[in-house]
Amino acid sequence: MEFNENVIYEPDCFAIRRMPAHSDHGYYATGKEADAGESSFLTSLNGRWKFAYANNLAEVIEGFYCKDYDSSNWDEIMVPSSIQLFGYGKLQYVNSQYPWDGKEAVRGKEIPKKYNPVAMYVHSFTVTGEMLKDRLSLRFDGVESAMALWVNGRFAGYSEDSFTPAEFDITELVCEGENKLAAEVFHFCTGSILESQDFFRMSGIFRDVTLRRMPAHHIYDLKVSQQFQDNLTEAVLKLQWEGVPEQEDQPAQENWQEKEPVGAGADTGCKLHVSLYDDKKECVAKTETVYTEAGTELKIIAPKLWSAEEPNLYTLYIEVTDSDDNVTEVIKQRIGFRHFAMENGIMCLNGKRIVFRGVNRHELSCNHGRSITKEEILHDLLIMKQNNINAVRTSHYPNQSYFYELCDELGLYVIDEANLESHADCFLATVGKAPMSETIPGSKAEWRENVLDRANSMYQRDKNHACILLWSCGNESCGGSNLYEMSEFFRKNDSERLVHYEGITFDDTYPDTSDVKSFMYAPAEKLRKYLRESEASVSEKTKPVISCEYMHSMGNSTGGMDEYIRLTEEEPRYQGGFIWDFIDQSFYITNKKGEKYLAYGGDFGDRPNDGTFCGNGLLYADRKVTPKMQEVKFQYQSVKLLPEETKVIVKNDNLFISLKNYILKVVIATKDGVCAENAYELQAAPQEEETIDISSLSKGLKIAGEFTVTASLFTKEDTAWAKAGYELAFGQYVGKKEAPEEVIREAEDFELVEGLMNIGVRAGNIKMLFAKEGGGLTSYQVEEKEFIVSVPRPNFWRAPTDNDKGSGMPLRCGCWKTASMYAKAMPAELKETKDGAEISYVYRLFDAGENILGNECRVTYGIRKDGALTIHMEYEADEKIKTHEMPEFGMLLRIPEQYDKVTYYGYGPEENYWDRRQGSRLGKFHFSVKENLSEYLAPQESGGRSGVREAVIEDENGYGLRISAEEMDFSALPYTPHELENARHLYELPDSEYTILRPSLHQMGVGGDDSWLSKPHPQYRMEQPGKYEFTFTIKGGKKLETDK
Repeated sequence: MEFNENVIYEPDCFAIRRMPAHSDHGYYATGKEADAGESSFLTSLNGRWKFAYANNLAEVIEGFYCKDYDSSNWDEIMVPSSIQLFGYGKLQYVNSQYPWDGKEAVRGKEIPKKYNPVAMYVHSFTVTGEMLKDRLSLRFDGVESAMALWVNGRFAGYSEDSFTPAEFDITELVCEGENKLAAEVFHFCTGSILESQDFFRMSGIFRDVTLRRMPAHHIYDLKVSQQFQDNLTEAVLKLQWEGVPEQEDQPAQENWQEKEPVGAGADTGCKLHVSLYDDKKECVAKTETVYTEAGTELKIIAPKLWSAEEPNLYTLYIEVTDSDDNVTEVIKQRIGFRHFAMENGIMCLNGKRIVFRGVNRHELSCNHGRSITKEEILHDLLIMKQNNINAVRTSHYPNQSYFYELCDELGLYVIDEANLESHADCFLATVGKAPMSETIPGSKAEWRENVLDRANSMYQRDKNHACILLWSCGNESCGGSNLYEMSEFFRKNDSERLVHYEGITFDDTYPDTSDVKSFMYAPAEKLRKYLRESEASVSEKTKPVISCEYMHSMGNSTGGMDEYIRLTEEEPRYQGGFIWDFIDQSFYITNKKGEKYLAYGGDFGDRPNDGTFCGNGLLYADRKVTPKMQEVKFQYQSVKLLPEETKVIVKNDNLFISLKNYILKVVIATKDGVCAENAYELQAAPQEEETIDISSLSKGLKIAGEFTVTASLFTKEDTAWAKAGYELAFGQYVGKKEAPEEVIREAEDFELVEGLMNIGVRAGNIKMLFAKEGGGLTSYQVEEKEFIVSVPRPNFWRAPTDNDKGSGMPLRCGCWKTASMYAKAMPAELKETKDGAEISYVYRLFDAGENILGNECRVTYGIRKDGALTIHMEYEADEKIKTHEMPEFGMLLRIPEQYDKVTYYGYGPEENYWDRRQGSRLGKFHFSVKENLSEYLAPQESGGRSGVREAVIEDENGYGLRISAEEMDFSALPYTPHELENARHLYELPDSEYTILRPSLHQMGVGGDDSWLSKPHPQYRMEQPGKYEFTFTIKGGKKLETDK
């Protein structure tokens, strides 16, 4: 048959001659191959292929797929890959709009015609005479967004759905020796309307391509299911298999027929030898049956159950033998016994209420595009385990099979999501700009089979993975009968999992589409209200509640997470959520200076685009962990450590494991170092707590002032995801004992000089100068070394974060930026005191009446006789001046760049903020000013520390400043907030000759409920009108850490 390219415009034609979807089990020629994981039945076709590019269908090279067409002068491209990474077309990032919007007048099921690039691939492969004895197929694990295939000039098939395999029977198309494979890959097809996810738009053959041999009596599809008895102490493992289907020569997707019975016509002497082995490689069950039976059962007594905490796996072997007892095939499948079900409106795993401490994750690499490597997948999942993440939602498409294999082995719960999102249609409908009836797929008949095929393709491939607990119908596609039928497909075929779909939140015509009530970006209080109201409602079916997306971690974000965690503890029906998202979506490109940088939407010349909205990760795009992960790790820890002065309460919130494989380490410390430490054995059973007596540790210690008791949970032995001695959880107690008052060592030669225009101070080797009319401190010298570059000023501003921009903070609070930059200082007021002197300045902040209280900020420099400066700020708002919340209340000091080594006693070690500091701990930490700016895609506020008692900023010779306060927020960066705000990329920041210090009473929280509407929560904002006072002390010198 001939291929008609017009099928790309028809939603009801999504597959031609494509083989039925099937399980991803491994099959091998021998048991030795199975154990090694290398199958001689599979030949990888990955590598360099011939390649040509066309802007649209009209430019496709006619007959390029013909056997005698010469493509030797074509370019070459790597397979797998996305073609845009090799300079063909453009990368394009869009979120809630179609990539062609505004370029071509297309509506509904239409797609562009003028710009719809086509990639042409040609590759040769060898078939031996031995291979011709078996059925042969070509399998493409991922092609974006549609493909047509020819072998030796004959049409082999067509397929859509970018993220599930397309497999074609080529047995009748090949010959012995060299064969020609030709593929046409379309950038857009009608399926692209269903693939409107929040991601970069690319195209190409981006996953593996494999030539597969299917021997006689091949097990083409394997289904593994379980039944439990006697309170999960006995399990029946049910196995069903199917042979290779027969093909009818029909140009439609329904052109395959299963053999009835399976293996009909096969040698009745063909047998299956089935055995199940535990992790100690001991056989726990076995049986023997004939191939034509198509199913068998194994009974297992006291199975070790699978969970994320204890991912016990068994190994199933199925050895296929012919009538002469020759092994023709060996199947190897990992099995996890687990029971997941709804019990009284609660999702339960192995009988226990489960809480998802999850993340959403795109499968993307800044180096390889969608062709993410196994090493990158493993790297991601190890980081999840090390940071207490126990669940992943595959947003918003099925991942590579290797991902699920690792989740089975490492222990991660998965919501497996179908490749379906019509965000653009859904967005317009949810904001009232289009009727719900126009959404796709909705209840439209022409889309029904298409979406059911996507559900089937995912289900069939992934059905045997223990890690998958829920099937998801897709994302942000509103509702309708088609999505409901998808959910019913999952229920009909799989009684061991539940079905998830969030879109019915906006269109509940078919409320039973989802077994769980799923929210996106609903604040914790809204969730709490819903839970209580729905509990009391008689009209609404009680369902468990999750946040399939929450904590939108765009740029400097993820604040206020503790409120959601608290909700999981207080409301049984709220069973956790999935942070958006795990890793930034970004790619390296080179600027005009030859510098590589991570780029975002618009940087590729892509129009339309959605800018930095692709940067929402707990990891940067280069897979380095961001500071946000510090908070996530703490909030997600399943063991709560509550230390006090004489004891530590250990709460084991795990469902299935005790703490006998962990060590508790307790450290008592002050800012001057460790006072005492010890390690303790733990025994707490699951869901129980124990109290560890540490009174002997603190007995006899002579501590003055503030101290900490830090309890940490460490792995006792190596695990699959961390080495022995890895810290998994911590808790900290901060106490205070009576301490002698600080003794100020006055300089012997203190001198105050009042000149006509300046006020000078000398205290030993420290000199200061204040301008009477110039607004403040103009010089602070230690041994003739100058620290002041420009006059310190009150600062009320921070470089807006992505969340700030989304909530409108720059417009709403912009008056505080102008006050920071342009406030006018009134003449100095000098007053001598017994401790030295005070010099005060009043700053007029706004263009308003001079005597209005809310227009004045007073800054008073208290000059001590030891050369220290105590700086006191005070501001009281007045209702006569209407202002919004103040982003920051503190001072900005510009000092020379050589002072760039910071040692501080406060919360750390990573950046932390008012609403994101519970995962930080009080201690002494170090950082370099030049390395303190976090690498968010767009420069913004970052690098801050909260709860700081003291910070010393030194040069390489030990000279510097000590800034201290009872408690303060503190920032040390090479840039002012205004410089950060003006740069679109990190490389645009100027070469700095300064260190910018910003001690402050508070900086408002970073927020995280979403990045387009929500402010930080009220308790983390400095609302107006309000009254604020802040006092801190500066002292210059050498070796200031020891000069107390």
